[in-house]
Amino acid sequence: RISGETFREPLKAAGADVLAQTSDACLLNARETGQVRLRIQTPGGLTAPPLLLGGEGGGRLVLPYRNRLTCVRLADGKVLWEAKSGPTSRLSATTTGAVLAAGEHDLAVLNAATGDLAWSLAFSGMSLADLSVEEDTAYLGMTAAPGTEGGDQLLAVSLKEGGKGEVLWKAPLDAEASCRRPLKIGRLVAVDAGRDPSDPRGGTNAIRFLDAKTGRREGSLMLSWNRGRVRALRRAGPLLILEPSS
Repeated sequence: RISGETFREPLKAAGADVLAQTSDACLLNARETGQVRLRIQTPGGLTAPPLLLGGEGGGRLVLPYRNRLTCVRLADGKVLWEAKSGPTSRLSATTTGAVLAAGEHDLAVLNAATGDLAWSLAFSGMSLADLSVEEDTAYLGMTAAPGTEGGDQLLAVSLKEGGKGEVLWKAPLDAEASCRRPLKIGRLVAVDAGRDPSDPRGGTNAIRFLDAKTGRREGSLMLSWNRGRVRALRRAGPLLILEPSS
């Protein structure tokens, strides 16, 4: 039992510990006793959920706060590296062992061992709505600012080791702003493209399916519910599970 704290995110397993996030700290609690083993101060709070990485001594933890990324060793809380960053809203690990840090208008990949910047991308006139990392590719759902040529888009960015973040393809989604939950299923990428303004019934969700290698549209799934929207896309083998919000 852990008491006396207000948790911001669900508890997560971290080796032999349980990771808990509060408004100004990350706590590592021994799984068997619940006792706080390590408290890592994060003044001002985290801007995104922390990223757990493997490694000796129980692994490492990457923390985004105060426009920087801090990597600490879970065994003793030692700071292994720090790197400047913009406001980070999402952290992910790549298959090459790097750290992907995404903000509203930029994307960066850093060496997980040193924190050195490998490459970065800036998005002009676009805002990141959501992303997923699948093998050696990042799929980015982008929301366009009003008047931006091309409108909302799904981008595929290469994460191959030694690369510089090449944009493999861009695909317009021509639906109202959402572009959330890109998810690769086999040779296709599914993305929640929001409400389709061309549907006279209104309130219709458009799930787009694109070729994962080329970005070519392969089909759409139109969903008309009386209430709510798609809350989550989930993968179950070759199946796509859609979870409504209500």
